[in-house]
Amino acid sequence: MKHLLFDLSCLQLGPKVGGAAAYAKRVLEELVQYPVSLYALYDSRYSFHPIYEIPGFLEQHEIPLIGIQGTSIAEIVPQNNIDTVFLPLGQYARFYN
Repeated sequence: MKHLLFDLSCLQLGPKVGGAAAYAKRVLEELVQYPVSLYALYDSRYSFHPIYEIPGFLEQHEIPLIGIQGTSIAEIVPQNNIDTVFLPLGQYARFYN
């Protein structure tokens, strides 16, 4: 089974909230229908936008949250055997180390 790290930062309240949030939620809704092990990446400094109901969705689908604070994607990937990283806002990939 593939292990996918899904960046949820565009679904959080913070300095960057925009149209990518609806796109990210829709992709996430589709991915849970496939045989893939999902992990959700988030920034603990920000809460999730309430209209997307992310905490309940993650709990319902047993998707673990992984905080980016104090670590890096480079550390998270091998720790969780991640095969693929999905960044809905690819233009912000440079902010991750």
